Amino acid sequence: MDEYLIYDIINFPEFQNWFTALFPYLKVELEINTPASLKTGDEAMIPDRSISSDRSVMGAAIKIGPASSVKELKKIFKEHLRCDLKLFRRYGHSWIQPTLTEDWSLQMQNEMGRELCFHLHID
Repeated sequence: MDEYLIYDIINFPEFQNWFTALFPYLKVELEINTPASLKTGDEAMIPDRSISSDRSVMGAAIKIGPASSVKELKKIFKEHLRCDLKLFRRYGHSWIQPTLTEDWSLQMQNEMGRELCFHLHID
């Protein structure tokens, strides 16, 4: 499956737009005021700061793709970008956190959201 690198042009709002274009039945948000984002002496990612500037500090290539799991995506944000990420899956007119299915791939999560909307005749 495809794997995507996150480059300099992406700050968090741009990442959200890019992510939603790839996975229209999923959305991501930064979780503010969590222990991971409040480390002493460690500046957490702020929404308008470039993701690549955080990546270069950590010296890591950040790759995600349809086969990446929710758990992997959250781990990338926590370890490499020093912030917590929330992922939501569309459920009709609502958004839910798929906490019991974090091992599923992003593609599978997106497909489940699409199927739920299809069965509820929402789109």
